[in-house]
Parts: sequence; C-alpha cells; structure tokens
Amino acid sequence: MRRTPVRAIRLFAFSVVAVAVLAAGCNRGTSDRGDGSADSAGSVAEIANAGLAFSEDQAGVPFVFMYADPGYVGPGSNRPDGLLLAIWPDGNMVRAVSASQAGRAYSKGRLTAAEVGEVRRILGESGILQMSIESNVAPDRSFEAFTVRWGKTVRTWAHSPGFENTGNASSANVRITELKKRLLAITPADSVPEPVDRWASYQHSWYK
Repeated sequence: MRRTPVRAIRLFAFSVVAVAVLAAGCNRGTSDRGDGSADSAGSVAEIANAGLAFSEDQAGVPFVFMYADPGYVGPGSNRPDGLLLAIWPDGNMVRAVSASQAGRAYSKGRLTAAEVGEVRRILGESGILQMSIESNVAPDRSFEAFTVRWGKTVRTWAHSPGFENTGNASSANVRITELKKRLLAITPADSVPEPVDRWASYQHSWYK
C-alpha cells in the first residue's frame, strides 16, 4: 500500500484530524513562514501572474499537479489510481489520457510558453489560490489531491468527487472538479505515449 500525504492521515483519523495534519504536512516547504499563514497564501497566489518568472526553486518540479487516489478498495477495483496531470515551468506536461485512466495510460508533451501562461491564468480564475488549505474527503472513499507550487511554497487541496448531491456534499470541491476538467482539456501538440510505471505512484519529492 502506498503512503501519501493524504493516505497517511487515514491511518489515524478522518475529517477534522485530516484537515489539520494535511495542512501541516503539505506546507513544510513554504518560502514565507512555513506555517501555512496568510503570508504564504499570498505568495502562492503569485503563480497566477504570468508576468512573474519561476524561481530556481522550481527547477525540475511541477508547478501544478493532481493525483487520484481510490481510497480503500478491494482487489480488482477500477477506480482511477495515480497521477492525473503534472505541468512543469518549462512546459513539460505528463497527463493521464483521460480522468478515468489515471494510473493506466499516459501521454507526455511540451506546452508553449503561451500555454503555460494560460494554465497560470486558469489557476487564478479558479479562485482556489485564495482558499484556505482544505482536506474534506469522505471516509474510505476515493479522493483527488490538487497541488500548486510557487518557489518553495506548496499548497494542497483534497476532495472526494461525486458527492455533490449527497449527505457528504461538503466532501466535494467544485473548484477542484472544474480545474481538473479545464487542465485535462489541454494536450500538448507534440504528445506521445508515456510509460505508466513512474506515474502510477506518488512522487513524494514534489511535496518537499
């Protein structure tokens, strides 16, 4: 079983405890105070300004990435399980061929500078950069973790999609759902098939 920033929390508790631990764990690399404070929130919001250059701290690390986790499932589950998408400052993009194929089939290509700027604009328009750090996932169910990185500042939001019209509606985050839809609509013109192995598991170094 893989250990992830969110799944590790599941070993101990859910709901309120999950929120607190995820917030602490996913912000240990902040470039401001390192405590998830308003200062670090203001810093990461700068990612939406395409006129600002990425810092050297971004080298080799995506500035936006998203994972799908099946939660606790039995053998033979077909729930998405792995990287959904990752985009690097230089335009490199790895993505599942579709949301349902996370962990099963990938493509890789390079976005133009204009397309990277568009991704940053989409992040700004989504409103997620102004949200407090949240992990309100439904116990034992599948979830998605959306992360942005600006310099050394790392922020993650997690939710359980598909619960919008249920008693667990608070577990679904419409901003994450819309971001997934808009970012997976982007496909580099030079995309080629990409081996699955690396992307079917979490890249823990991206969170440091």
